[in-house]
Amino acid sequence: MAVSLYKIAEQCRVILEKRVSIQVLIPAVVNAYGSVAKKQWYENTSQDTQEIDGSFVSTFTSLEPVLDCDRDIYYIVLPSTYLILPHEIGVVWVSLMKDKTSWVRVQNWGIFNNLKSAVMGGRGVYEIEGTKMLFPKMTQDTKGPVLLKLAIAYDAIDPYEGLNIGPNIVNDIILMATAPYMNKQNPIEKIREIIN
Repeated sequence: MAVSLYKIAEQCRVILEKRVSIQVLIPAVVNAYGSVAKKQWYENTSQDTQEIDGSFVSTFTSLEPVLDCDRDIYYIVLPSTYLILPHEIGVVWVSLMKDKTSWVRVQNWGIFNNLKSAVMGGRGVYEIEGTKMLFPKMTQDTKGPVLLKLAIAYDAIDPYEGLNIGPNIVNDIILMATAPYMNKQNPIEKIREIIN
């Protein structure tokens, strides 16, 4: 059964004896969710995997690239902020909608000019500048709607939507979200007593 971040915020409110409003707790729960996801990723790296668990991935479809005429490059505006991880792993997938191959992230595309490696094995490439995702190899002929998958897309999270969050993750989120509002000597132990 899927659980929503709103339901988790309600659990936090009960633990805090309704001293903190739900409007304050929802952003705290969203932030805790991101922190727990990042912690989970670092734990996974100790098991020799660099992948983001699918329960933390948000998908955006049919994003239409726009041409920046001044720079002669196609781009999209990122639809959301996302989890910041080393090597931009928070960007899980970029491709055209029907493409079965994820594109390659590059930085400073200019250094590939006139090199054999510029073809990138026929794969598309992208780079990120601020809130824009640029597509240096995209042309008028290759342009098409983009499929984008981001780890914990903060701006896209609907607190009422059911998410695939494991029970162990729920408890970690509750611990993180309520800790700043506890007025006891050792708030973590108090929270653990309540949820266990």
